[in-house]
Amino acid sequence: MKKLCFCLGLALSPMASQKSDENCMDSSTEINIPAVPAENNDQSRNDPEYSDLDDLLTDSTSYYNNAKKYWSNVSPTVDGMLGGFGSISFIDIRGSEQFLKQLYKQKPAPGRKWALDCGAGIGRISKNLLLPWFDQVDLVEQDEHFCETARKELADFTSKLGTVFNSGLQDFIPEEGRYDIIWAQWVLGHLTDEDAVQFFPFRSCTRLRLPFTAGQIDQIQLAHFD
Repeated sequence: MKKLCFCLGLALSPMASQKSDENCMDSSTEINIPAVPAENNDQSRNDPEYSDLDDLLTDSTSYYNNAKKYWSNVSPTVDGMLGGFGSISFIDIRGSEQFLKQLYKQKPAPGRKWALDCGAGIGRISKNLLLPWFDQVDLVEQDEHFCETARKELADFTSKLGTVFNSGLQDFIPEEGRYDIIWAQWVLGHLTDEDAVQFFPFRSCTRLRLPFTAGQIDQIQLAHFD
């Protein structure tokens, strides 16, 4: 059996890196995944469907065009954003709140002036998490209809809502020094490997407001709450 560990992804200032590594270890959850025999992997390489998928991932333009088409047919609702699992939204947000609380216990801690919500969808995370925590929040979302819905959903936060950027993360470059937190939750897996690597360390972490700790998170796994 192989073990897959889901863990918080953090970009940290040197002063806080050791403590965060300990938090990261404590926050992870292990899932057992059956090992796939090597011969099966070799056989799958010769499978036409596997080859088609491989070609699709290689061609990033086709990959993102297909993703755009898929999301254009998804309802602009919480259920739509979570793939039919809208019922987990509360526990998902609560887990993220716990993460932020731990992050802001660190010294130095990030500022709370400006946050960026990546792959924001209809603004579910901005509305329930980021806007209550930060003075200003920008959103970046590739689907135009989701952007429109987000503006409506966040109408009560007019004074704190910044810019809603209609752009895919693969094309988006955050303004240098603008953000204290760049928040990417349930979204990095929608980028190609190359674009995920480019966005995470180079186009986001290096452009954060210095010198504070900064966090970027993708899919927290939680067992229970007291």
